Amino acid sequence: MNIKSHYTLSTRMPLEEIKRRLSDNVDPSLSSSDAFWGVKSLNGKPFGGKISGDGFEIFKTFPRLNFHTPVLKGNFEYFLGRTELHITVQLSNTTLFLFGAAVFILLIPGFFIPYLAAPLLFKVVGVLWLLYHFYAVVSKFNLESMISEALLQELLEAQRIDD
Repeated sequence: MNIKSHYTLSTRMPLEEIKRRLSDNVDPSLSSSDAFWGVKSLNGKPFGGKISGDGFEIFKTFPRLNFHTPVLKGNFEYFLGRTELHITVQLSNTTLFLFGAAVFILLIPGFFIPYLAAPLLFKVVGVLWLLYHFYAVVSKFNLESMISEALLQELLEAQRIDD
């Protein structure tokens, strides 16, 4: 159950072809902060984000609010005859912030401000509820990460290199 992972894809395509294929499938009008709120690319592209000269930051588009969208950040490394993409997949920063805020709202006031202290049962149930939902989000995030990796492998005719 990771909220961040790293892997490397290797392909025989030249760097320019990789950038062209990514550009054809990434909507640059959608930023990675839109990943959480749920967006659907109006031009039918499966990814949103940006591609720069030395890397990219993309996410798979969904038409609804989505806590488990993986954000893929990668950089290109060209070798003679092949190109490697070093990719980091992580949970959206908005999702992490909201879970952190929920923990803060649920637990912290009772410890530091006595008149805001909630009954212990409320805190226990609240923590269990948060843990359950965090587990559900991370499970879906891991599934979506595998789907995004498979899409990239197919798009770039790449293979995963075990690090």
